[in-house]
Amino acid sequence: LCPNCGKGYLNILIVPPTSFKNLSNFEQIKEVWVEAFTRLIDCDELIFIGYSLPKADIDFKFLLKTALDIRNKAHQNPLTVKVINYKEGIGNLKNFKEHYEKTFDEEIVKLTKDIQFDFQKFSTFASGPTI
Repeated sequence: LCPNCGKGYLNILIVPPTSFKNLSNFEQIKEVWVEAFTRLIDCDELIFIGYSLPKADIDFKFLLKTALDIRNKAHQNPLTVKVINYKEGIGNLKNFKEHYEKTFDEEIVKLTKDIQFDFQKFSTFASGPTI
């Protein structure tokens, strides 16, 4: 049962980062994607927490590109993108940054401001404001 209201049953649903998402039977997930699209169009700041922006997540990149294209035509202020993700080792940090920057430049949208990276564990991020 739902721990908040005590009604209904909760089901686990994992939406994998692949291009084979079939959400036609999941009305709630479609509503979340529509809301995300609307919020992306209106946002001035976009924060990714613990998301690696995998190459296979074509649906999300399409959603992001489409929304940010609309956003950039309607807004004057540049978008701020922040990425919070824990990576160990200098090589991993460099590769991760390059992947994000290249993916945004080539597949999503060219940014007028540099992406801000904060490499820390989620528990550290959640314990207080950092950026």
